Amino acid sequence: MLFLKKDPPPHLAHVVRHFWIVENPDPAVFRQKIVPDGYGEIILHYGDPYRIQLNDTWETQDRILLSGQIRRHFYLENTGISAMLGIKLMPAAIYALFPSDMSALTDNVVPLSTITDLIPPAILQQKVLDAEERIQLAQNWLEPLIANLNFNEVSRIADVADVIIEKKGLINIESLASNANITRRHLEREFKKIIGLTPKYFARIVQFNFIFEAMQARDNSWVDIALNSGYFDQSHFIHSFKAFTGESPSQYGFDTQNLANFFLRKDDF
Repeated sequence: MLFLKKDPPPHLAHVVRHFWIVENPDPAVFRQKIVPDGYGEIILHYGDPYRIQLNDTWETQDRILLSGQIRRHFYLENTGISAMLGIKLMPAAIYALFPSDMSALTDNVVPLSTITDLIPPAILQQKVLDAEERIQLAQNWLEPLIANLNFNEVSRIADVADVIIEKKGLINIESLASNANITRRHLEREFKKIIGLTPKYFARIVQFNFIFEAMQARDNSWVDIALNSGYFDQSHFIHSFKAFTGESPSQYGFDTQNLANFFLRKDDF
């Protein structure tokens, strides 16, 4: 099984967090939980499609998808051989690329063709490419789109999102608005339109994500992890973890090789 992340070149770093590839030749059905990570993405299946359960029903996904911000966990399962390319996008990048109210995409994964006619080239779905070739072709497709991108409309909100990430979610929303020289209400309205979440909820997700970084240290107790992640106490930490994953930290399989852990870990498996 292949899990691979690759950082973008510097000229794409304001739009792309990283490229990723997951391949598994075993067609046995494996149900996986996906948890929020604060980033939307473009996903291309060059293997068999996946099924998704966002609410109560299962649906077969399109082969080229756009995922918005996710507020809660959901489930995926393969229908055969898994082979996926993902472009994990910076929080304001989807709006910059395909301008529309991102709150309509929150908790949703849709065919990219319903948002734009700027679809990745068919060659990306060929099975003969190796991982590096596939990522390079995805980068080649993105570069002219980004070269013509006017980032001015989203730059202030993108900067606010960057500060929230830098501070690991531990920041006062009033101070964010003050530093951006706008009112809190205006910040919340623009942030939800451009990112898809309120800044407070986005900060909660960012804080939750830091747990996975803290877990990789291995020598910390739950109390230490809770405090290092900025939670008031262990009870608050457990409540937040359950809200995003549906499980307590002691039940969650941090070492399991699955998509959720792959997206949240700072390293590959």
